[in-house]
Amino acid sequence: MPKVIWAWLSAALLTASPGGAPSAGRPLCDVGSSVVELLHFEFTPRREQHGPFNPVDLRSSIIFLAECPSSVVPAFGHYSEEPELRRAWIDAVRLAARDSSNLDMGLLLVAAEASVARLGDRSLDEYLDGIFDEMPRDGGGEHPSFEPVLERQASATLKRYAQCDGAGCFNASDNVLFLLGTHPIAVFKAMHADSANATQWLRRVRDESFAGDPDRGESREAARREVLRKLSATKAPGFQRELRACEDTLGKIRYRAVD
Repeated sequence: MPKVIWAWLSAALLTASPGGAPSAGRPLCDVGSSVVELLHFEFTPRREQHGPFNPVDLRSSIIFLAECPSSVVPAFGHYSEEPELRRAWIDAVRLAARDSSNLDMGLLLVAAEASVARLGDRSLDEYLDGIFDEMPRDGGGEHPSFEPVLERQASATLKRYAQCDGAGCFNASDNVLFLLGTHPIAVFKAMHADSANATQWLRRVRDESFAGDPDRGESREAARREVLRKLSATKAPGFQRELRACEDTLGKIRYRAVD
């Protein structure tokens, strides 16, 4: 992939973050780390086969890596099977990147690699152990557009949430919330096209993303405020209904501690 396209695609994802770059310690990164728990749920029953992972969750994990690179190691380190889970994740990402028909994964990896490089953390580079080795490096043609990648991912994430069950619904809800806080226009478009699932998520997000362990209350409240700040700074011509629905819902929510 030509350097000019590589740089442009990298900026397309990173400028959607508050301040134009990933930020260590953002409360929203705690929400984004829920995708690792989904990978954990998918991996544990198949420990010997090492996967497969749901492709939507796999792409969500790369968006998490791009937006919150300094949060990736702690997110994986939460699980006792961390070495095996990390190895399976890296292998699955590299396999997906080798698939020439999986353009979205390749483009997401471009942004994630730039984010990791900007962080400049050698220990993270070692932890990722070649995860970017299979991403496309050459080619030509017309300048690709990054927005459709995010729009497709937002649509897939909303559908993934609608198909969730059990404890996985808490993590699937977090995935929608994280994408809303990082790439709101893509989520608004997904909501507009899939109003039934959007309405379902808005009705349940209070109980699925803003209820639980009392120790998480402060972090989740900070994440809620972060998303609201992002929404207030977002112009959404043609999607004002979706913007208002998200602002109204999140504005009324307060974290509910469950002992």
